[in-house]
Amino acid sequence: MSTNQIVWIVVAAVVVLLVLGVIMALAGKKKQRQQAERREQAQEIRQDARRDDASLREAEADAQRRRDEAAAAERRAQEAERGAAQQRATQEDRIREADRLDPDVDHRSKDYTPDPDRGVGTTGTAAGATSATTGTTGTTGTTGTDDVRGTHPTDQPYAEPTRRLEGEEDPDYRDDDRRI
Repeated sequence: MSTNQIVWIVVAAVVVLLVLGVIMALAGKKKQRQQAERREQAQEIRQDARRDDASLREAEADAQRRRDEAAAAERRAQEAERGAAQQRATQEDRIREADRLDPDVDHRSKDYTPDPDRGVGTTGTAAGATSATTGTTGTTGTTGTDDVRGTHPTDQPYAEPTRRLEGEEDPDYRDDDRRI
């Protein structure tokens, strides 16, 4: 091989090395550009995630507030149900007391049930009974009336019912269940 050929081979090798160096440098810049773009994308995703995290926390707080409101509403509903049950019990007690006082109602019957509509729309008489006027006639201001002030069952203090032995008579009632 001649010297001239060796010089050309060395020059070609240097040119190839230079071209490879340029290619490698361009590839490195491209890789750096891609990495910078990826860093920027990652930063944007993180910022979106932070915004989403804030709205997620807000949604969770809203959900908790709604759960608290629902629990409070449930407590109010339960209190209202208890109040209604107490009112029903009081109403039934008053109806039972009225039925106990009413000579036309057999409140001792096995099939007795308190009926709030019993006696509604009547003038104090039961079906088939005749009307009677109470009070003193001929005296001014007393015809057809009774003084009933203070006689309402709720106006009286509560008294425990008297327990009677079987077969013992109730002194407040006659055989025909009319109050004395």
